[in-house]
Amino acid sequence: DQGRIRAHSVSDHYSHARQFFRSQTDYEPAQIASALVFELSKVEHLHIRQAMVGHLLHISEYLANRVAKGLGLVELPDAPKTLTKIIFALN
Repeated sequence: DQGRIRAHSVSDHYSHARQFFRSQTDYEPAQIASALVFELSKVEHLHIRQAMVGHLLHISEYLANRVAKGLGLVELPDAPKTLTKIIFALN
């Protein structure tokens, strides 16, 4: 009984979000950033806000910068390694 083997592209959690973000009209990226700032500003723990902004770096540097600025973060956190990068590093 063999299980299914997933393609490496399935482990990329960011490509669909990146494609969606890039497909927006001129004013929509600012609205998305504002919505993220609004929602993340309600998160009590700073390290969680920083982690979320780090994930946004995989989608758009513009988005990550805009959200970080809106949250009052002094500097951008590091983007987490993606599973694909970890798999290739292990090989």
